[in-house]
Amino acid sequence: QAAPVTYALTVSNPAPANSTTLTGATASDVVPNGLTYVAGSVSCGSLNAGSTPSCTASYNASTNTVSYALGAGIAAGTSYPVSFQATVNAADTTSIVNTATLTGPGCSAGVPASTCSSTVTITVANFTVAKSDSAGTSLVNPGQVVTYTLSAKNIGTGPGSITVTDAAPTGTTLTTPAP
Repeated sequence: QAAPVTYALTVSNPAPANSTTLTGATASDVVPNGLTYVAGSVSCGSLNAGSTPSCTASYNASTNTVSYALGAGIAAGTSYPVSFQATVNAADTTSIVNTATLTGPGCSAGVPASTCSSTVTITVANFTVAKSDSAGTSLVNPGQVVTYTLSAKNIGTGPGSITVTDAAPTGTTLTTPAP
């Protein structure tokens, strides 16, 4: 769960050609519980404070919110990708729901929420590993064969894979062929 998740948001002006150019829109995304924001990962993509449209990206640690302030010049029919990254917290075993919202022109009372927000859900893989032995007790005799069994279980909501390894304990000899 150390690999970051990249959230790619697309801010667009879906108005037909020769329509209104948007000014002063803000896209924001509260990093949901279960995730930790990756410092410095908020990005305006190809936009910056001096481009048209302008974009200034920020992260507010006290509200756990990523924001993109977009200035004048979002022409009709254009869209711009912005992004940030977060890591899944090790203890999280649930699905994580994340919603980004757009405020500004075109997002007012009476406008469908789906026009001004977008929600995605990611599923989380979370594994447990257990080990048992055939001796069933801590007492074994010299020369006795003990079989160790390792089992892995995904207790999360999403698919995933892990590699499980185990070294032969001190004082034992690995028999061949090893399973």
